[in-house]
Amino acid sequence: MIISTSRHYIFVHIHKTGGESITATLEQGLDQSDFVLHHAFERAPRPVRRRFAAYAALDKHSTALAIMDIVPDEQWRDSFKFSFVRHPIERAVSYYNYCAREAVRRTTVSTAHLRYYTPRARRLDPRRWPSIVASLETSSFAEFIRHPALAGDPGMRPQFDSICDRDGEVVLDFVGRLERFDEDFAQVQAAIGVPLRPTERRNVTEEHLVTRSMLSRDDIDFLSKKYEIDFARLDYEP
Repeated sequence: MIISTSRHYIFVHIHKTGGESITATLEQGLDQSDFVLHHAFERAPRPVRRRFAAYAALDKHSTALAIMDIVPDEQWRDSFKFSFVRHPIERAVSYYNYCAREAVRRTTVSTAHLRYYTPRARRLDPRRWPSIVASLETSSFAEFIRHPALAGDPGMRPQFDSICDRDGEVVLDFVGRLERFDEDFAQVQAAIGVPLRPTERRNVTEEHLVTRSMLSRDDIDFLSKKYEIDFARLDYEP
């Protein structure tokens, strides 16, 4: 997520839609007046936390509505606001593969994990994330997407929830698609007046335990119902 005062834009980062790559590419042109959130705000250096104290309630995947409630009205109005979405079922599959990888990584013995036992970092421990809990407690994609821990998990909520206001209206100026990422991201860079740069690929899940072609009819029907608003408002076909 990025709130840029120098470039006058706001990027709403939806899970598994290329957001890490977008952030890594755009932050090259930012300065100290701009707010970039990769991880939890508490991990930022203290001077940064003080400078951006007004944004302390936000997280990496805050919705447009959450950001709109915090930034000044004039800044929201004058900023170019954008996000990226992807096919809802493909996104759910990608999220599952990512969570499975992270669950294995977190449960592998490593000295790097000792930090999660400190009071400051305990809440950042992936083992506390609902998605990792679901991954560790299930053995298949079908079980994962139906796990009760995911009921309120941000990574499984409809994408439309991240780009609309309280009245269900889109409040962003541009919503790109991962399926045509290069073309749409070039439009974003032109709109915010930054040089066209090659995209830095970040957080790409290389290991694919599940692909869309492997899903059962029941799983597709379940996700089609769960993401009904995404299919209707984002113009995707199940």
